[in-house]
Amino acid sequence: MLKISDIVKIVAAMVYKATDGSKYKYKITADEDKQQQYINNQIGCFFIDIHIAESKSVNLHFNEKKITIDINCFPQKGQYKMDLYDIKDLLDKQFVRSIHVGDRYIHISNTESNILKDDIGYWMNYSIEVMYHEQVNFDVDDAALIGEIKLMTEVIIDGVKIERKV
Repeated sequence: MLKISDIVKIVAAMVYKATDGSKYKYKITADEDKQQQYINNQIGCFFIDIHIAESKSVNLHFNEKKITIDINCFPQKGQYKMDLYDIKDLLDKQFVRSIHVGDRYIHISNTESNILKDDIGYWMNYSIEVMYHEQVNFDVDDAALIGEIKLMTEVIIDGVKIERKV
C-alpha cells in the first residue's frame, strides 16, 4: 500500500533534482505554516499538496486510485513571471511518465500548469494527475461463511394467512 507521505517525500526529492544546478534553489515544504513563513519573508519555495481525487473498485482484489499532486511555486524576491516559465520547463523535464515510489511506479496521466497573480505577485500551480492500482487486503477471519438461512415468509391471499419456509 502506498502512503501519501511517501509520495510527498518522493515528489519533493524530484522537485529538488529538477532544480538542482539551476538558480532556483527554493525551499521545498508540505507544511502550510512553513509555506506562509517563506512567502512572508520572500524566500522562494515549492509547496507540495496531494488530493485524493477518486478511489473506485476495479474488481474483488484491486481499487483504482487517482490523485492530484499540486506543486505550488512562489518565487523569491527579485524574480519575475519569466522565471516561472523556466521553472515550469524544469518540472516538465522531471515529471514525464511516472513517479517511482518504493518498489512501485505510479503513472502520470496528465500535467497542467497555471501561472497566476495575486496581491503578493506571480506564482505557479503545477498539477500532476496520477493513477495506480492498489491491492485491497481482506482479512480471512473477517469473512464467516453463512450456512443455511431459514426464512419465514407470510403471504395473505383473500384474507387467508399462509406461512412458508424458504
